Amino acid sequence: MRHLLKMVIAIIATTTMVVVSNAAAKNAKALFYDSGTGSTMATNKAALTKKILPKEKESNAGVRYWIELSHPGENEMFRVNADRVFRSGERVRIHYTSNYDGYLYVMQKGSTGTNSLLFPTRPGTKQNLVKAGQDFSAPAPGWFKFDKHAGFERIQVVFFPLNGDPAMVTKLSSNRISRVVLQDELRRLIARTAGSRDLITEIDNSFFSNHPDTIGAPIMPKPGLAKVSDTAMPAAYVVNTAKGRHIPPVVFEIVMKHE
Repeated sequence: MRHLLKMVIAIIATTTMVVVSNAAAKNAKALFYDSGTGSTMATNKAALTKKILPKEKESNAGVRYWIELSHPGENEMFRVNADRVFRSGERVRIHYTSNYDGYLYVMQKGSTGTNSLLFPTRPGTKQNLVKAGQDFSAPAPGWFKFDKHAGFERIQVVFFPLNGDPAMVTKLSSNRISRVVLQDELRRLIARTAGSRDLITEIDNSFFSNHPDTIGAPIMPKPGLAKVSDTAMPAAYVVNTAKGRHIPPVVFEIVMKHE
């Protein structure tokens, strides 16, 4: 399958969409913001900076992401989710927020089914170290641009918390790790965790219920318009509810349709 994205500048990173939740009864958004109980929508700073995970306690480690969209003919940027249909000429970059400190890895699945590393571009340099509660965008400051070839783009995202399996954290973040070794380790992790029932996902499109005729939520609101809180903006949430001594990785696939 032909690649759907063409880089505007020479920085490699991610692309866009999430798989639908396998447990609609649970709320991934609530679990993401309260990694202890999921009972509140307000960010729990104590949970975000948790250093010790008791044995067999649910960690609810998660990733929130949304798409920054540059639409042809528009002078402003929009915030959208990946369940929209993307068009030729549109440019995107993805924003991530995790609820634990950790390392973010991005793989692209080619037409042959082989995964190749997109991010980090410089393994072992802490380029992909993300802090809990902080926005992290990629590519930055560049963009991905959709070309004229329609189809689907499949991206695997791996978020590995610092408080995860110590041996794996050390191996994946080593300043001596090569691109080939890192790629192989991530491939094995993705294959091992595929189809996990502990993964809860949710796409929050509530913004569009009140703004049905808009391309997306303006990143820079126009003067006179009411400001929308960050938690009410378009975003997708992915949470791993597995129990264990160490915080588990969050591994999920992003699928984006392009016409």
